[in-house]
Amino acid sequence: MNADEPELTYLEDETLRSYTWSTGEIVGAFLEALRDRGKILGALCGGCGTVAVPPLSYCESCGSSVRDWREVGPLGVVTSWARVAGPHDGAPVEAPFRYVLVRLAGADTSMLHVAPDDEKVRTGATVVPEFAEVRTGSITDIKWFVPEGSAPAEKKKKRVSHDIEAAKAAASGGQVTEVDGELRLSYRHSYGEHYERFYREMRDNRRIMGVRCSRCGAVLLPPRPYCGFCFEPAEEWVEVSDEGTLVTYTVAYPPFAGRPAEPPRTYAFIMLDGADVQFPHLLGEVSTGDIEVGMRVKAVWAEDRKGTPHDIEYFRPL
Repeated sequence: MNADEPELTYLEDETLRSYTWSTGEIVGAFLEALRDRGKILGALCGGCGTVAVPPLSYCESCGSSVRDWREVGPLGVVTSWARVAGPHDGAPVEAPFRYVLVRLAGADTSMLHVAPDDEKVRTGATVVPEFAEVRTGSITDIKWFVPEGSAPAEKKKKRVSHDIEAAKAAASGGQVTEVDGELRLSYRHSYGEHYERFYREMRDNRRIMGVRCSRCGAVLLPPRPYCGFCFEPAEEWVEVSDEGTLVTYTVAYPPFAGRPAEPPRTYAFIMLDGADVQFPHLLGEVSTGDIEVGMRVKAVWAEDRKGTPHDIEYFRPL
C-alpha cells in the first residue's frame, strides 16, 4: 500500500432523495388555510369531540371520522421542548433552535414545530406562530413559534366552525393535493477487514479480489468472512477477472436524485470469470436495444480511484 494513500476504514457519503407526498382531503384543507388565510384549523372528531392539530382523517382516540373544523390559536402553550445546539442534516432552520410541542388554544393535541433558541421558550410558556412571508401550502408556512409579545401576532378571535367544503372553498391558491420535499441522508459505512482489502486492491492495483469457501470452494464476491452457500469460513483470497458474462439486467428510465448516471441507466448482474456469485454494477457503451443476456463484458476502470464501488465506472461489451 502506498504510504501516501489514506487507510480504507469506512466509506462516507450522502444520498439525496426527492419525494412527493399526497396530502389527502383533510390535510390538504389544513394546508390551504395556512397558505391562503394564515389560519390554523383543527379537525373536530364526530365521535368524542377531540380537536386534533394537525388534523387527521380519523380520530386517534375513538376512531371516528372528522365532523367539521375548528379554528384554533393563535396562542399556544409549550408542553415540551428540546434544544438543538449544532447543525445537523435535514434541520428545518439554522442552529441553534428548539423543537417544541405546542398545545394551541382550542386544540386537544400538541403540534410539533420549531422555535428560536430563546430562554423564554420553555414548558408552560405562551407562544404564537410567526408565519412565513411567502406561503406555499406546507407546514413551513408557519416559520416557527415565538414567545408571546416578541413578534406581531394576530388578535385572538372567537373559535368558529367550518365544514370541510367551506374551508376548501376559502382557499384562493387552489387545492393543496401534494407536498414536494427532499430527504438528505449522510452515512458512514464501516468497511471491516474484508471490504478494506477488497477496495484497496481495486484502488491501488485494479484487481478484483474474492474469497474462497474452505468447504465448498465457492469464490465469493464481494468478499465476506463466511460462505453464503454452506456457512463455513472463507479465508483464502482469490483474484477474479474483470471480465465476465451478463446474467441479467434492467433499464431504469425515470430520473432520481443521487443517480450514478444519467437515464436511461442499465443495471446489470455479471458473473465475473473465476467467481461464483454475481457482481452488480452498471453497463455502459451500449444501447439498450443491443444488450443481450449472455454477452461478454469488461470493467472500465476510473482514472481517479478512491477505494469505492465507483473505482469501476461501468462494464462495457467486449
